[in-house]
Amino acid sequence: MENRTLKDFYNEMTELIIKYINSYIVLFKLEITEKLVKLGSSIVSVFIILIFFFSIFLLLSFSLAFWLGSLFGSLSLGFLASAGIDLVLLAILILLKTH
Repeated sequence: MENRTLKDFYNEMTELIIKYINSYIVLFKLEITEKLVKLGSSIVSVFIILIFFFSIFLLLSFSLAFWLGSLFGSLSLGFLASAGIDLVLLAILILLKTH
């Protein structure tokens, strides 16, 4: 049986505690990194989806404006009516969000 002194035992325990703390710090950094990567990918996904929805909305608004312009006989009135419809939709969304 090996005869260890109290000093050797203390040094060994100190090294183990330091290794444990360093491992815990590395684990904490990895968990934070994982959460940040998930958050970043979610933000990018939402941003891309918003761009697609905005593009679709914009194209539909232009289509509506040209269609209304052909009905009214004036492109200006068609775009004005389409803008008015867009403003009404925006007002409804704002009112729904505040309530």
